[in-house]
Amino acid sequence: MKVRKLIKLSLATIGILALTVVGCNKIDDDILTGDDLALTELNWIMQNLYYWNAYVPNVKPLSYKSPMELMDALTYKTLDKWSYVTTKQELISYYDEGEFTGFGFGSSFDSQGNLWISFVFKNSPLYSYGVERGWRIAAIDGTTPTPDNYGTLIGAAQTGVEKRFTFIKPNNEIVETSFTKSVLKMNTVLMDSIYTSGNTKIGYIVLKGFITPTRDELNAVFDEFQSKGVNSLILDLRYNGGGSVDVAHRLANQICGSKANGELFLKQEHNQNSDSLNKELYLEPVENTLVLNNLVVIATEATASASELIISGLKPHMNVTVVGDKTYGKPVGMYSLIYPQFNWAFVPICFRFVNSQGFSDYYGGIPADIEADDNIRVPFGSITESSLSAALNHLGYITTKTSATPTKARLNVGKGLYEEIGSW
Repeated sequence: MKVRKLIKLSLATIGILALTVVGCNKIDDDILTGDDLALTELNWIMQNLYYWNAYVPNVKPLSYKSPMELMDALTYKTLDKWSYVTTKQELISYYDEGEFTGFGFGSSFDSQGNLWISFVFKNSPLYSYGVERGWRIAAIDGTTPTPDNYGTLIGAAQTGVEKRFTFIKPNNEIVETSFTKSVLKMNTVLMDSIYTSGNTKIGYIVLKGFITPTRDELNAVFDEFQSKGVNSLILDLRYNGGGSVDVAHRLANQICGSKANGELFLKQEHNQNSDSLNKELYLEPVENTLVLNNLVVIATEATASASELIISGLKPHMNVTVVGDKTYGKPVGMYSLIYPQFNWAFVPICFRFVNSQGFSDYYGGIPADIEADDNIRVPFGSITESSLSAALNHLGYITTKTSATPTKARLNVGKGLYEEIGSW
């Protein structure tokens, strides 16, 4: 028989589990190595741990050329848009260190097909050059980007890939320069600020992801908010594709731990074969928990996974208002399964999320309570930007929005891990 030992390293939307395969009473796949062993183990995972395992076909795993091809054959495509295969190094580098290969910026197309910079990480070469949210990308290597050609035009996620960009700045100045892809470290807090209206102090955070470094970034912000007496919060998750449930749970405690101490935040429910892994997460105060009257979440169709947990998990416990657009709709979570015997990491959907009122299965997204545009030409933190203006107005801080170009946020950065990273 074959024994699989699961060693839990951390539990997250990408919860990293190390698996060791131990052979006894030798059978055929006990002596497999490399990709052949990877294929047999992926088949076992999808037949047993995968949330939709009842829909997985019986196949001959060794007839497939790669784990990626086998994963594609086994996924339940009616609902599953997310399960993927990557390498251990790439996965752990991102979740533990926030590292990925790219230029370090986000982008969105408007309704006229123009491509805009939506954010730039501080370690990006674009940031040091002065490129900001609201710049337009007119051409890459002399070619106009479109939703159809952009993925090819921007190049592979490999170090050394060089591209020449033609930008149009907000003052209509045209700038042309080249950048090269490298290994970058992302900052997940893109900005933070405090707005005061009478006795209301409103904290504002633009949060890009939920990874290990996010903890320290959020601790610094919440320490400041706590010392300044912040009593309402605007959490801007418009480009946040998710990440670690552990980090989302920590943020939920910082937001609502005192108000809902001991109450259920969410449940993780697995398939019938794996229900022993079911888990409940509860709210409790931490050292920098705020005492909040209101939480406003700015969302778009790029707000996914762990970001949606903040909304669904906290709505039963406090006033939560969603401003912007409906969310992406990913009410399920993943384990990242790694083995010492090979370098592949498997990231299948393994459980669904359920809040304390039984709310789940929001595959169509969580609707906005107050609709507002993502005005990409306006900097984060500007009180005239449509989504922030609507959020502030809801909290009694009266502003006037601009008529700048609205966009629909696009998950246009490829599949798998890079969909969650959400940048080029």
